Amino acid sequence: MLTKMRLFTLIIYFVCATTSVFSQTLTKKQEANIRKTISSQFGEEAAKYPLNLGTSNFCILNKDTFFNPSGYNYLFKLSSDTLIRIDHSVFHGNNGRRFLFSWKNKIYTLGGYGFFITNNNLTYFNFQTNEWCYEPVKGETPKSILGITFKRGDTVFTFNNFKAGNNAEQDEPDYSANKLDLNKMSWSICQPIKDIPFLKGEAYYGNEFVFFHAKNTSLLISPSENKYLKLNNDGYGLSVNSFIHRINKNTIEFSSKNNLGKTSILLLNLDSIWVKEKANAIDLVFAPKETEDNNSWLKYTVVIAIIMVIGTIGFLLYKRKLLLNANSQIKVSENKIDTPSKIIIEELPIQTEIIENLINSSKNVLTTDELDYILKIGHLEQDSRKLRRHRLLSEIQKNHPTLITRIKDVADRRRFLYKVETTVENSIPNEPIFKA
Repeated sequence: MLTKMRLFTLIIYFVCATTSVFSQTLTKKQEANIRKTISSQFGEEAAKYPLNLGTSNFCILNKDTFFNPSGYNYLFKLSSDTLIRIDHSVFHGNNGRRFLFSWKNKIYTLGGYGFFITNNNLTYFNFQTNEWCYEPVKGETPKSILGITFKRGDTVFTFNNFKAGNNAEQDEPDYSANKLDLNKMSWSICQPIKDIPFLKGEAYYGNEFVFFHAKNTSLLISPSENKYLKLNNDGYGLSVNSFIHRINKNTIEFSSKNNLGKTSILLLNLDSIWVKEKANAIDLVFAPKETEDNNSWLKYTVVIAIIMVIGTIGFLLYKRKLLLNANSQIKVSENKIDTPSKIIIEELPIQTEIIENLINSSKNVLTTDELDYILKIGHLEQDSRKLRRHRLLSEIQKNHPTLITRIKDVADRRRFLYKVETTVENSIPNEPIFKA
């Protein structure tokens, strides 16, 4: 009897371990159907998109398991080896790396990045309309939410956020921390987290832990204990070439390629790391922003008084100047002929250099790549190059409207070329940019 009971227990355990609900990974059938759905709108992107990323994708609500791929508004309900798409969304791509969580019979997403914008939106899924809706919030909302976020109880905490510069500008870090009271749907700003400078990286979510993978130092956070560990990447075999492959419960699988192109797999068991290093764990303190002392009203009064005095003096001096100008005005002779003054347009040094390079190019018709070389934007990514090219050409055409024009390629009508008019005045002869 005991042997049969053990056998039955093992069977139940095996069945649970192979379903998506318990193992928190998709079955092959579910993964294929989800990739097919993504592929219908986004083509080849579906084949390389990582799907099994723990609680970044999986959400439990009333004992039901839902799946939402980060960056998309698809929402699937999982059941054993099947899935059902329940959303009616047609708009996707605006919330990559958002934080996914459930609270009081609702599924929420917070923040994320897409379409060159880092957002701070809180959205929830409306099961009546099967659409994502914006949740109104109060208080001081973070400008951008793209960092480390987790929920503990009825509060969402977020820090290490930044506004992405889209490879065209510098990223803008937010050194403060914030928390959202879900009962009041109200934000409040906190002091910066002590001993954690801004880190550029990405957060991954297991069942009980948040793992933030940065360049040299990574963070392991336990929301339930409100503590974190600083981990040296070298000590755990992590590098900048380590890429996320999948997450199952509290085990993260990274893949990396060496110089020979050989792929290796690294498994990080977050439970084991936490038990081993727990003695070094540091408290996560979300202290309220410091309030000003009781005499702050007096400081404001003094500042306002000084501003008023300076403003009054400035106004009186301005009136005196107008009066002096009116009294000393010289009448202009009626037979005086006004000569138009020459307008001098001062261009930025880099714009002047670009114009000279365009004029001195040995080619009067340039390809897009050749133009990007002259504009010095060839190192940027495709979307950033296109945006920067448009801005630079617009500025140049303000002062030199006939210098460069876009024309169709006769050989390939789908492609554009750029014709350069080299008969521009005041050009400085230099060596040709492109030699024949």
